[in-house]
Amino acid sequence: MSQAWPDIDAEELAARCIARLRQGDRVSKGLDISIDVGAPGRVSLSMAVTESMVNAYEICHGGYIFTLADTAFAYAASTRNNVAVALNCHIDFVRPANKGDRLHAHAQVTNAGKTTGVVMVKVVDQQDRQIAELHGRYYNMGRAVLDGAKETAGGMSAESR
Repeated sequence: MSQAWPDIDAEELAARCIARLRQGDRVSKGLDISIDVGAPGRVSLSMAVTESMVNAYEICHGGYIFTLADTAFAYAASTRNNVAVALNCHIDFVRPANKGDRLHAHAQVTNAGKTTGVVMVKVVDQQDRQIAELHGRYYNMGRAVLDGAKETAGGMSAESR
């Protein structure tokens, strides 16, 4: 379910939705995940692999890679002003990531239906080597990310910050 805002274009709507999601996203803030690109149906996020993310094999724990990919999945799925939650996700790990790597998750909605959609996320390192690929399906909860009564033309109201 897309919640249309006739006074703004799709790019601006996507930017506002991403900003609203980021506002309450304690996980991505805690992991210092950056929002690099946002547009309707797509987003690119990045994260540095730190010492605390390295497992006993001296590589990045897969859970952190999944979290980065899942975050990109969620943001991309919600750019049409729809609260979208994961129905399922499948991730394939292609190669390990190491401490000091900068991982980039590029998410693209490949199918946006009325109630469900599909997102593909490719995770690469700073040398553009593929680390992982996530395929996920989401469900639209039938609610808007942005509440028109609390939003202003210039962005979010002070009440919603």
